[in-house]
Amino acid sequence: MKWTIILIPAAALGFLNPMLAAGAMAFSSIFVVTNSLRLRGFDVQKLAKPKPLARQLVELAPRLVAPAVALAVLIAISVGWLMPAQAKGAMGEKIPGRTTITYRAFIDQTAPIVPGQWTKLKIEILDQFGKPFNDFDTSPVGQIVNVRVVSRDLAFLAAVSQSMSPGSATGMGGMGGAASVAPTPKGTPAPPVKRAIQPEMVFPADGQYVVFVDFWPRGGDEVVLSVPLAVGSVRAPEAVLTPDASLTQTVGDLRVTLKSNGPLKANQYNYIDFDVIDAQGQLRSDEIQLISGNLAHLDIVDENLTTLVRPDFLDRHKLRFSAYFPKPGKYKVWFSFYYDSSF
Repeated sequence: MKWTIILIPAAALGFLNPMLAAGAMAFSSIFVVTNSLRLRGFDVQKLAKPKPLARQLVELAPRLVAPAVALAVLIAISVGWLMPAQAKGAMGEKIPGRTTITYRAFIDQTAPIVPGQWTKLKIEILDQFGKPFNDFDTSPVGQIVNVRVVSRDLAFLAAVSQSMSPGSATGMGGMGGAASVAPTPKGTPAPPVKRAIQPEMVFPADGQYVVFVDFWPRGGDEVVLSVPLAVGSVRAPEAVLTPDASLTQTVGDLRVTLKSNGPLKANQYNYIDFDVIDAQGQLRSDEIQLISGNLAHLDIVDENLTTLVRPDFLDRHKLRFSAYFPKPGKYKVWFSFYYDSSF
């Protein structure tokens, strides 16, 4: 019982986890009872010669398996190894009292997708139990499902958003698919409404695409799911990104320049600004945000098409965003805005 002598003062001084102390106490009791039961096999009148210590240990080992397994389970629970995974915030911090729920997204491809024509994607979200998910957050932001379709070669990105609020007849960005709610008699609970995610978009060509579905579950954190999607049988080349020598792009008579507050770093927030200057050298950033409103957005996808980053606005007048990169690597940036009746 040498280990008991060590653990007792450790527990008294507060250095021992209470769960571990309880497990050690239970193991001690089991060990004492097991040794007591062993005495039933001894005949005092016919005491044999003491067995070698090695043989005693071999005979005792099977009896200690169950207590050892029970103690290991208690230790695992006390340190959190067997506890449900906790949800994490945007910076990877654990959120106490909230467990992680996993989701999967599927796309119904029964109808062929024809490049160059409007296509309605039928997207379904399932929870970890395989049940259809429809419990979106009740906040204005939580009632919007964002869908981003990116080509395998990173040459194309389409961004659409759909309102999932009950009673809405149309989605955002010209998209439909939200269900309407019929009135029910007073005192009768309203039946659950299944709100379909059915964005419409045009695919430019055959090839491989990745569809990112971004939504907010009720009382949870933002979830981004990715689903591969094949259009036709043409095999698209994988993207190989190289950093642009110039971070300025020309859009009509505008020069759009991406700036940052320093080298972009993973696992921390970075400031990304856009300077928009016209042919006369006038800064038009404030005008861009006035015309675009909430339809101005920034989308960032990594080279392997596994991560979608949707930065938040910090200052709309300066077109400043806050971007959090979860891992280092090469990313492509799409900045979408309205100007002069074009997008």
